[in-house]
Amino acid sequence: HTAGMLQAGALNVLHSWLSEHRNPEFVEEVFGLIYLLCDLPSEVVIEPLMNELELLSTVMELLEDAPLNMRLQLTGLRLLAMLMTRLQDTEEKEVPMMIAESG
Repeated sequence: HTAGMLQAGALNVLHSWLSEHRNPEFVEEVFGLIYLLCDLPSEVVIEPLMNELELLSTVMELLEDAPLNMRLQLTGLRLLAMLMTRLQDTEEKEVPMMIAESG
């Protein structure tokens, strides 16, 4: 069902939630859900993620906004690390480069 949710635009919905609701506990839960949705083989994740590439910028922005919230930081870094390792061996290098450049 996860691949179907990705193909149906679940990342777009989650991204809009993150843009609207900045409560740290809510953001942490959404980060965890994105992690679960994207923890699939790279060929399943690439297209939906490339269609919602601004999601990565939003994740990094939210991490910058809450530097002292360790739970949020760890959940966000876990998500970014998974995406980076999952997509580093694919032809699509934009995501790992974007994460690496953000520091």
